Amino acid sequence: MPVVLRLYDYYLYQGIEIEIDSCDEQPALAIDAHMLRQVWTQLLLNSIYGMNRKGQLHIRFEHDAAYLQVIWQDNGSMPEDLKAAFEPGTSLRQTEPPIDLWLCKEFVEREAGGKARVTIPDEGGLVVHLEIPLE
Repeated sequence: MPVVLRLYDYYLYQGIEIEIDSCDEQPALAIDAHMLRQVWTQLLLNSIYGMNRKGQLHIRFEHDAAYLQVIWQDNGSMPEDLKAAFEPGTSLRQTEPPIDLWLCKEFVEREAGGKARVTIPDEGGLVVHLEIPLE
């Protein structure tokens, strides 16, 4: 995660506040490190564009004996079509090229055996919920 945040620090320091609640320990995950970096990158880009480079991003990590739970919430614009969240080549927010959350789902579910879903909170924005299996 820190590597991905450094790559996009230009956008982040223009007005995006990030709050990260991390676990006390860092459990080993059953997902390739490169795939995990792609997941973080896609989620971060989705938030940056959804908030028009200004807003709040809250990332929470929790784990139990089997999974790392990631709750990724921003207060950006409402997605146009939540049903299309995980379809290949579609973006929840108007970006070119599309930010492909489908990759996140594929990497987390198919490659690692986890779960991914998207919700819209009452206060707006977008929440991506990931469950990534532990090794």
